[in-house]
Amino acid sequence: MRLIHNVVVLGLALLLVSFCEGCKQKATESVNGGSEPQQEAKAETPKNIEELPVEGEVVLGEKTAEPTEPENLPPLTIVDDKPLHLGRLQDHAECISVVKVKNSGTADLKVERVMSNCTCTTIKRSPEKGEVWKPGEERELELLTRAVELVPGKFDRYVQIEVEGFDPFKIHLIGEVLSTIIPLNGLTIDLGVFEGVDVDFERRFKFEIKNLGSGESFGMYSPYENEIFHTRTEKVSDNIFEVVVKPKLPFKKGIFVERLVVPLYGSEPAYTPLWIFVSGVVTGRRYLLSQKVFELTSSSEPVSFQTRLIQGPALDSVNRMAKTKYKTIDPIVRLRVAVEEQNESPKRAYEAIDKYMTLDSPEGVTYEKKITGNGIVFDIKLAPQAMTNKSTLKIPVLADGGLFDTITVNFKKPAQ
Repeated sequence: MRLIHNVVVLGLALLLVSFCEGCKQKATESVNGGSEPQQEAKAETPKNIEELPVEGEVVLGEKTAEPTEPENLPPLTIVDDKPLHLGRLQDHAECISVVKVKNSGTADLKVERVMSNCTCTTIKRSPEKGEVWKPGEERELELLTRAVELVPGKFDRYVQIEVEGFDPFKIHLIGEVLSTIIPLNGLTIDLGVFEGVDVDFERRFKFEIKNLGSGESFGMYSPYENEIFHTRTEKVSDNIFEVVVKPKLPFKKGIFVERLVVPLYGSEPAYTPLWIFVSGVVTGRRYLLSQKVFELTSSSEPVSFQTRLIQGPALDSVNRMAKTKYKTIDPIVRLRVAVEEQNESPKRAYEAIDKYMTLDSPEGVTYEKKITGNGIVFDIKLAPQAMTNKSTLKIPVLADGGLFDTITVNFKKPAQ
């Protein structure tokens, strides 16, 4: 009896241990959110808050996850992948690749389509839609890659062959695009605000030619003829070119953005022309400050005064333009037309100029600007610190960042 009793006790103990292990397993499954056993964590616990992963960040172990190819790929193989390594290309170059692809399987493949994932690559020759590709047969693809449509730097583009019943088979074209034309002062020039009547000036775009291959030539022609600009291209040195832009005066009033097209030449048979842009605001009239010298008495209180940007003596220039524009009209009528043009929507002209006009305020000087029908008003306020140890204060007035005029403030103490 004693032996039986001991066996029963031992059995109950083993049953209890088994039950507890089952409870522990179920608790683990509940925490993991599934029935799979919990895997042993390999990553160390972060020592401080900075080491915790950011929300949405994937934290990997020692092995980095790599993208996997689809499992259902057709039995196609590339016979020679050398033509697909395009190497270093100038940004104006075109490259033709001829690659052979073989059906290495034991069954026929029916072609659905061949396509590129980038406009930079044109498929010149490839298997046709509906074509049956028998085992052991090879097909040639001829691909044209235009570097001008790629961003400078390394690239990886692909052409994919789609056959019935399989995932797309991708043929990768890899290489690096090098910049040939380096703009030294940008591809756009803003002329700012100008009268556009008799102001004669020119601006220059500067370009450096780099990364040419051995024996390769490259250069820039003068831009195509333009309606509002005289243009020419000057070769400063073997690798420096300048495109000169000069307006055909008089300009039409208003805001303009003009595209200039610069043709290129070199060792390759054809290059995509370069685009450059010139913009600005043409007032058609001269503008000036209604008052730019102020005599003020210094005090410990803030001082305020006002000046206005207005049209200068522009009626004469408008009359001159009217004489040319309306030379067949009676002089009295012509003068009336000129006056009407002078008064034509002046507020719109001030609104166009407003965003270009600012004061380069010294310390202690603040201002507010508002547009009216007959000018842009500057309400200027001088704090006491602006007057400290000064008898004269200069306030530059800027137009598009350049000096337009200067407001002079003279402080005179009252006589004792």
